[in-house]
Amino acid sequence: GALSINSPSKVFGAAETNDVLSVSPTAQLTVEIRGRLAEIPNVRTSRLEAIQSQFDSNTYRPDIEIIVDRLLREHTQFSDH
Repeated sequence: GALSINSPSKVFGAAETNDVLSVSPTAQLTVEIRGRLAEIPNVRTSRLEAIQSQFDSNTYRPDIEIIVDRLLREHTQFSDH
């Protein structure tokens, strides 16, 4: 949509203008999404740090059954569409 900008020019003696800034719906959505993402707290930082520490010390042991289960669920979810 278009945004009207009604502010007098800062230049001495210049006439007031009614400039219009046109922003695409995609750009508007992008700004909205970025704003919403910025509001989401980063709650997984401690979990990532713990995994990184385990990985660095060669003690990280992921649960293969959980990984396979999630991969299968993801596969079936996307293959249904």
